[in-house]
Amino acid sequence: MKIVFRLILLFAGFCANAQTLQTLGVADFETKLAQTPAAQLIDVRTPAEYEKGHLKDAQNFDFRAESFTASLAKLNKAHPVFVYCLAGSRSTAAAKILAQSGFAAIYELQGGVIKWEAAQKPTEKAAKVAVADQLSEEAFQALIASPKPVLFDFYAPWCGPCQQMLPTIDRLKKQYEGRVQIVTIDYDNNKVLARRLGVDEIPLLILYKNTKRLWNGIGLHNENQLREVLDKNL
Repeated sequence: MKIVFRLILLFAGFCANAQTLQTLGVADFETKLAQTPAAQLIDVRTPAEYEKGHLKDAQNFDFRAESFTASLAKLNKAHPVFVYCLAGSRSTAAAKILAQSGFAAIYELQGGVIKWEAAQKPTEKAAKVAVADQLSEEAFQALIASPKPVLFDFYAPWCGPCQQMLPTIDRLKKQYEGRVQIVTIDYDNNKVLARRLGVDEIPLLILYKNTKRLWNGIGLHNENQLREVLDKNL
């Protein structure tokens, strides 16, 4: 009987959290935010990411900073909280903490800023990026016109899987030197190009040859998987 009672309590707690926390796509998140006068919007990325472009009126509480939990004290638990990050991992973790802390309603942006910008939604106060960090349209067109395969790796410094895959990318650059050109592109610094190419998740790998887009690969790939793709398209 005690076991049944405990299961009932656990199930009740799960249901309460499910009702408290909702993950919304871009359109629903934007609509809900606009319809909530007392909305509290928080960006849980780093200050550097925040400065490059954030949703209007968002407060910046860096999820990885020691001050994150203390920052939550600035919020009103009775008012809805809207939370987002770059791609979703940090906002999901932050949303769970908010739910456990007793916030009445939490809405998470599914896919984060990447999905938001891919849907051509506005951000503000984007910091200017050094030209050296950007790939111009002319340079991009020249690269994809090559008769040799060109593999683009869209990544971000704040993306865990992206960073995990970078050593593999670096090894492949050396192993395929002269046969395949491999170009890493910082998503944060190349958002116009990323939007045009339909990049709404990272890491994203795109393979071109003779201006033709031959292959897309979303997420973490190991060395053998990438070797197979490259060898097939040499």
